[in-house]
Amino acid sequence: MFRKNNSFYYYRKIFFFVTKIIITFAPNQKLLSDMLEPIIIEATSDTPRVELNKEKGIFRFEGKSLPEDVIKFFSPVQSWFSEYYSEPNKDTDIEFNLDYFNSSTARIIVKILIASEELHGKLTNMHVTWYYRENDEVMRERGIELKSVVNIPFDIVESH
Repeated sequence: MFRKNNSFYYYRKIFFFVTKIIITFAPNQKLLSDMLEPIIIEATSDTPRVELNKEKGIFRFEGKSLPEDVIKFFSPVQSWFSEYYSEPNKDTDIEFNLDYFNSSTARIIVKILIASEELHGKLTNMHVTWYYRENDEVMRERGIELKSVVNIPFDIVESH
């Protein structure tokens, strides 16, 4: 059908050669489109700032957390962590620097911590840092309570 002196014939051969190389070597390579996209949710008067960035190793929650619809607010966060946990970094450090959170947020935090505990030592080395403001005994106690729920390295640090 194609003659060797036809330029289309050579383009076709090159195309199939390159395709073969891609098929042979690409399956073990993660495409850029498959990378877990970072999430940054800016704080409001009722919601915390959330920054989740696998590439930079940032997993941070800061501010007040009393969203009107906790499921709606934390749904993208839980989805992101579900995807992250399927292929986590070697080390995972989650930071909480919350001024206040309600009981609905506490349930979400516990879910994140329990999922983290299940992976600790298997796929990733988990570590949690719980920051509380100087003289804020309520947030310090909440950190202690959360620490007691999971068996992963968990530091409670006073910040100034």
